[in-house]
Amino acid sequence: MVGTIDIGGKPEFAATDCQGMIFVNNEDKSEIVAFEAKSLEVKKRWLIAPGEGPSGLAIDLKNKRLFSVLETMATARGARTMELDPRTHHVFLATAEFGPAPAPTPEQPRPRPALVPGTFMVLEFGE
Repeated sequence: MVGTIDIGGKPEFAATDCQGMIFVNNEDKSEIVAFEAKSLEVKKRWLIAPGEGPSGLAIDLKNKRLFSVLETMATARGARTMELDPRTHHVFLATAEFGPAPAPTPEQPRPRPALVPGTFMVLEFGE
């Protein structure tokens, strides 16, 4: 680890342009933050309103485009990790079906629901 950076929120996912810039979804601020990998200096912030809760992030290096998955985008529950096919410009998201969440405990006050076995799927979005 080179260092840490406080972007002032809850970072969710990162992507790099392979030229020294790192882009991070700042989930609770509904923004994308760009910072230099060497200096850890924030260079730019983009609000994504009216979108909310950015989670997955992918970059098209050839066309210099950044893609973010928003919680307001109609996909499937849990579809947050994504990848971009730079040739077709299709976006792929991985998810599964979820069962009920277990009861809260002092150690796990907000437990996550378990995945339903055998329900893994990859969603494809594109024209």
